[in-house]
Amino acid sequence: MNNLMQQLLVASLAAFFFVACGKNMDKALLEKAPASSGTGGDGSVPLDNGDSGGGGDTTPTPPPGDTGETGGPAVETTTLTDIVPDRIGAEGVYIPSQVAGLRGKTIALGAGHGWRGRTSAESAGARLQRPWVWSSGGFAYSSASTSPVNAFAIVEDYLNSEITHYVLQYLRNAGAEVTLVREQARTRPQVVVCPGAAGYAQTGATFYTSANDSAMAASLCVAGTKYRYVYGDGTGTGKFTYTATVPVSGMYPVYFHYRDGTDRASAIPVTITHAGGTARTYMNQLSRATAADAYGSQGLRYRVAYLGTYYFKTSAAAVVEFQNNFAADKIAAIDTLRLGGGIDTLPIDGTPTNEERYKSSAWQHQKFLGRPSTVARLSSGYNEDVTTRPHAANYEAADAFISVHNNATGSGTYPYSSSSGKGTMVIYQYGTAGSTYKALDEISRSLGLKVKYRMLDHIRAKWDSSWTNITWGDDGFDGDYGETRVASVPAALIEVGFFTHPTELVSLSNEKFYRIAARGIYMGIAEFFSSGYSPEEITGLRVRNTASGEFTLNWQAPATGTAATYYLVRTSKDGVSFDSGRIASTTSATFQNVPAGTVYHFTVQAGNEHGLSLASEVASVRVPVNAADKKLLIVNGFDRLDNRINFVTNYDKRAVGPQVERGNNFNHTPVYSQAVVDSNRPWSIASCANEAVVSGAVLLADYDAVIWYVGRESWSDETFSYAEQQLVAQYLAAGGKLIATGSEIGWDLASQTIGNTHSNDLSFLESTLRTRFAGDDAGTSTLLAGSGALAGVAAFSLDNGLAGGYQNLFPDYYTAVNGSTCVQVYNTASRCAILHYAGTYRLFSLGFPLEIVVGAANRASLIEKMLVNFE
Repeated sequence: MNNLMQQLLVASLAAFFFVACGKNMDKALLEKAPASSGTGGDGSVPLDNGDSGGGGDTTPTPPPGDTGETGGPAVETTTLTDIVPDRIGAEGVYIPSQVAGLRGKTIALGAGHGWRGRTSAESAGARLQRPWVWSSGGFAYSSASTSPVNAFAIVEDYLNSEITHYVLQYLRNAGAEVTLVREQARTRPQVVVCPGAAGYAQTGATFYTSANDSAMAASLCVAGTKYRYVYGDGTGTGKFTYTATVPVSGMYPVYFHYRDGTDRASAIPVTITHAGGTARTYMNQLSRATAADAYGSQGLRYRVAYLGTYYFKTSAAAVVEFQNNFAADKIAAIDTLRLGGGIDTLPIDGTPTNEERYKSSAWQHQKFLGRPSTVARLSSGYNEDVTTRPHAANYEAADAFISVHNNATGSGTYPYSSSSGKGTMVIYQYGTAGSTYKALDEISRSLGLKVKYRMLDHIRAKWDSSWTNITWGDDGFDGDYGETRVASVPAALIEVGFFTHPTELVSLSNEKFYRIAARGIYMGIAEFFSSGYSPEEITGLRVRNTASGEFTLNWQAPATGTAATYYLVRTSKDGVSFDSGRIASTTSATFQNVPAGTVYHFTVQAGNEHGLSLASEVASVRVPVNAADKKLLIVNGFDRLDNRINFVTNYDKRAVGPQVERGNNFNHTPVYSQAVVDSNRPWSIASCANEAVVSGAVLLADYDAVIWYVGRESWSDETFSYAEQQLVAQYLAAGGKLIATGSEIGWDLASQTIGNTHSNDLSFLESTLRTRFAGDDAGTSTLLAGSGALAGVAAFSLDNGLAGGYQNLFPDYYTAVNGSTCVQVYNTASRCAILHYAGTYRLFSLGFPLEIVVGAANRASLIEKMLVNFE
């Protein structure tokens, strides 16, 4: 889950758009130029029309000894086993060969709405298609009728993309190829390398230049750019390579834009070199269309291959290499490589939004991809976003099309009360017998009902047992429901919930709900294709040093859902760039002969024949430098998932500018482990999920000190449950040392009468943590220099959501109690940010999440002073 996208929001105020081919403007589609000669060939230029030849080639066997992944730690031994390269799933993970799941299926996935231009009834200008809405006091309010807008508003145009973000991961992890009706990548920077431009190289074979335009000749590449091609030789001596440097370190999807054909290879070997290692996969350029149709010829269609999402650093080049190791009668089209989601620079009514491309409508995205006007449709000169979506699925000859939406009560009269419409419904086309009915309608009915009812089941099992089922629509619609009526593939539109209902709106503002709804949608698609389900996520992840130069990673199998039969373990040296995974056959993995002082980070996914789960949180370990090193345990208690709109740059939610911030990337433990390493103190590191402590799998008493972080966990998820309180109190009573950090610990334990409360909450806060809650919001993101035990700690700031972490919201402030003293204050009214206690045990109580302290040096300085105090 990889998800680390928040780090890229550092760049969200700047219009990064780097194009290696030297041109960045939108142009009209060009006429085909005459054929040019081959480059480095024998002068004989074969005809390349995208329609010569028959079916695809067979998948080549990897070279002897080539197991695929070359990234990860340089350990001498491990119980993990390598994976032979095959498909790449979500976030760059390997899909093991035993995954049948949705392999071979192409799913067109749409998220309704997004930025678009006017219709005939509107004034000129770009606009979102739905209002910003929020829930307050049992009512749903709207930006269309109320100002100012609430800070926690959502908008369907973005909300639909949040749900499909997770549907996309589930589908890719089941082996499906997913074609996107709208862009999904949040990465604002974009790097492009066009054929023959700077960053492109070719060697070892005869390469030809096509008479046809590049897939990106109308948008990203120089006008008139032609793609190249090369024939297979069955050995891979011919290589074409793309090299680029990203402008900002972070996660980037790797896309390859090309034009397909029946003469294309279906398994072109690809090697991606990224910060976490080297990943290998195959690209299929074979045409999916079986004949010419309203969208054009069978071949030469504008396609995009997803090659994985990886962490790239500014300090090292991203390298993507292709080989001609495929059948000699097939070709590979050599076209345009794109890293990142990018910015939408296509004019909307004459002016581009310059917003991230994922926020734009399907019409904008299909136009960007170079699709013809029969896909990116116009009606009386105005863009027709609704019907563009199914036409994009038709163009790709997808096996199914799913469009994700959320509903609204029709009157448009805000505020809405709890008596307004709510629940889940499905829309699919089902014609009238003897008139508009067609055989496809029956297939769409099967798809639509399976998706709806599996999603409904999952929401009821995991979120709300009384979630409403709207049966109106179960029999289909025979009318102008554009997204389903014009589809020539099985198609269904799912309305997840009502954003005009105040209670459902709260659910639709929560990222945990998005994951639940998305898995239900995936389950319906899997059932439609007669596949079983991938497992749910593992729990209780933990890693500890077990002997000199040895550590063991353990976890619990998924507690519910389909059983896991193996696990994919991904490894990182820096906590942000991970390899593509290796296999564990049990719920543990051991590493031996590891060099002293080495730090590793891990995330685990459960797997079976149907696919992989979403990724777990990240766990970190540091091998002792010396036998006398003290032992530190980092406990991740930050389970909260929600979604926030970051309005730092623009408080007017109706204008361009707000950034959607995911609530939790579950990758904060590496931030703490790096701070410990940077502190240069003699501590080894183990880490675990808080559930592993509660279950007894990890004993606090085994460690000299504990960092327990809860991020912005609050009353609904519990900062410290009663079971956790007891374990922490026992540890401290025996002379333990603790750093407790989070923005809502005091708020939850001292002032809440709702949620998971316990009569011991206040006593634990004041008597054990020696902390008295003084207020929920310090009103600032700046702390003054430390004093007492933290003397020497300089002033620092907390992240505002644009510094690589997540947004500082409502940090608690405290007063000393039961022997504690204040050692650092906020810069507002001397409100206390950190308390210190040094009595029968030692602790530091922080009213904010330490992981969002801006600057690695500031985090290291703070950790250093605390560890010195513990020593």
